[in-house]
Amino acid sequence: MARGRAQLNPNYLATILIAALSVGLGFPAMAAEILVDRVLGSVNGQPFLYSDVATKVETGPLVTVSEFPATEQSPPFEKATQDLINFQLIQQKAKELELDVSDDELETEISDFLSGKGLDKHGLQSFLAKENKSYEDYKQDFRHQIILGRFQRRVIAPLIKVTDRDLETAYMKRSGSASDLVEIVLRQISIVIPDGSGEVISEAKRSLAREARSKIEAGAPFDDAVKLYSDDRQKAANGGLLEGVRLKDLAPAIRKEIERLDVGGVTPPIEIGSSILIFKVESRKVSLGKDMQKKKAELEAEIRNAELANQTRRWLSEQRLRSKIEIIVK
Repeated sequence: MARGRAQLNPNYLATILIAALSVGLGFPAMAAEILVDRVLGSVNGQPFLYSDVATKVETGPLVTVSEFPATEQSPPFEKATQDLINFQLIQQKAKELELDVSDDELETEISDFLSGKGLDKHGLQSFLAKENKSYEDYKQDFRHQIILGRFQRRVIAPLIKVTDRDLETAYMKRSGSASDLVEIVLRQISIVIPDGSGEVISEAKRSLAREARSKIEAGAPFDDAVKLYSDDRQKAANGGLLEGVRLKDLAPAIRKEIERLDVGGVTPPIEIGSSILIFKVESRKVSLGKDMQKKKAELEAEIRNAELANQTRRWLSEQRLRSKIEIIVK
């Protein structure tokens, strides 16, 4: 970040002059101009330096928010540059919303974090020394994370809605075949071809099944057709209702026809052995059971984290269109 350097003009190089005076050597006094840093660009007039990006590449973190619109395959310097721009956009919005972090707040947050990990500041500084990082660098990174968290909670989190359908989809992806979890309610017409029937009787039964299907297509209520045509008189009494049927448990020929139907759909006559069956799909639901309930909180957290990143990128994309972003190429 261009910390404390907002007064720099982004349209010229930030150059440091080192005077190399040859006093006592008999040479005229002179100054050697050495370029050690420069303004790399600006975000809404707020400059950032080449060294800001170089530091991210060399010591990290390379990406704090998002490398968008760069990709994971982009060179590190490009990713760091775009991330720095994105974070400046967030910092500017955070300042507008008064989400800044005071020095006292920062020290308190760090102390609480270390205490929760069973660490102290001395142990942290020893660790940082091994990583060739200063405590000031650590504080800056910590501050950035707090600001990012506050911004996302205020601006992004209200945009995220996790529905039961989202949870079901995530659970099914994790569990494998979605059809294995589908539970349906069916109505069934069963027309039996008696054992030993000749071709004439068998064809008459098939014709009866086609007639039943035609009447249903023409608008006849399915449960009325069950009472009129079905040979299973016990099931005919309740309209041929079959509840709690798992799609995965059906015979392949039946499953193939039912999988392609929406609720309310009716299969063509399906001949299996000595029976001709016609089904109507009354309802369909994903039966997630107790396992899904156990994992609900975990699944919801995963979905929210993924959507948090997606919505943050969307916000950045819109904000970039409204902002003046300049990168000085030299």
